[in-house]
Amino acid sequence: MVNIMEYAKIPSDDEIQEILKPVKSKFEKINFSHTKVSFTNIDLKDWIKEFNNRVNDFQVNYVFVMAYYNEGIPDDNWKAKTDINKEQIRFFPEFADKDFAINYWFGFYVDSLFARYLGLVDAIYHILNCYYKLNIHDGMGYNLEVIERIKSKNKKLSDYLASIIKDRRFKRTNANRQSQIHNFRKNQIHYTISRTKKNGVIRKNIKLERYKTSAEFVKDINDSIGLLSEIVCNVKKEIGDIQ
Repeated sequence: MVNIMEYAKIPSDDEIQEILKPVKSKFEKINFSHTKVSFTNIDLKDWIKEFNNRVNDFQVNYVFVMAYYNEGIPDDNWKAKTDINKEQIRFFPEFADKDFAINYWFGFYVDSLFARYLGLVDAIYHILNCYYKLNIHDGMGYNLEVIERIKSKNKKLSDYLASIIKDRRFKRTNANRQSQIHNFRKNQIHYTISRTKKNGVIRKNIKLERYKTSAEFVKDINDSIGLLSEIVCNVKKEIGDIQ
């Protein structure tokens, strides 16, 4: 039995710098300034500070994801037939004990990363709600209502926000979050059973679901960071200096 706690780590300063180097320019764009926001718009100022704080949390989470990923997780070949019985499958044939622990910690931080990402997107809609003084209350369909109500004030921005939902990067990130938080996680081996009935006979069909590799997760994550930087830049372009 692998003791996963033996492989928990805190990245060094040098590691952190190397991890952030490829995405540094994107993270630098993901922020809003509140220095010109008046006290009468305190709710707007608070949401901007909340967004910027969440960006910091997301960045820390990202560092941990990449620190474990950079240890090397040999999960591209995640299943193989055994030599003795070709009908049997051996999972993670290239893993040593250490790799199981590293993969655990990678997945541990991936789960929270997707939740933090969608939280950042939601925070942008709260900022816009305060900026345009829409007075929309929290609830189901909040973001969609913000998009709809902005239309009369800034149709270009409203159309852009509506297009994000259809962006493949956003759809993939949202699908990852749904799986990692609400459904069976994509980085776990699992089977599904479906039942069909024909001529009064019920048949069970067992299917091995596809495992999502660490490299595939990292690609989705890096794509999502690029999208978030684009979203913030486009919002800033439309609303100008926040006051």
